[in-house]
Amino acid sequence: MKKLLFILTATCWTISLSIHIVSLTGFDVATWFPYVWALHIGVFVVFIPALLILRKFQHTPHPTYRSYFSGLPRWLIILTVACCLYAVINFFLFAFSFHGTATIRDGQYVLLRHGSIIKTLTELEYRWHNSQAVRLFSGHWMAFYSLAMIILYPSVWPGRQAPTAII
Repeated sequence: MKKLLFILTATCWTISLSIHIVSLTGFDVATWFPYVWALHIGVFVVFIPALLILRKFQHTPHPTYRSYFSGLPRWLIILTVACCLYAVINFFLFAFSFHGTATIRDGQYVLLRHGSIIKTLTELEYRWHNSQAVRLFSGHWMAFYSLAMIILYPSVWPGRQAPTAII
């Protein structure tokens, strides 16, 4: 079960990265593939069990996170740190560069701020704004999925000391 959870997490991280790269080009993934938002739910599906595994480890005698994470591949540590830092940077870039929410109101593409129309958009501008929203979320998905991978990794591969989980 834990190995399957790790594989699911790694797969979701890979899909999140792919969606993020596509959204950086300005392509509106969510319009063409609305199921992309399932990755939002997927974070909870893998992250909650990962936290339960980590919590179970805390109740062992003399727990240290250094001992739990010792032996992790360097690439996984670098990947996780990079994803977390990138999520923070990506968030601030988004927050400081966007001034509203793109939506369709009365058949027109508009940009709203606090419920008021601040600009009428072309279809291309509307799709670009939507792609940037997906970019924001996918940056966070990558961070959470990589954190889940780093927690789940010790419990998956042979030769590693892993906590016994309830799951």
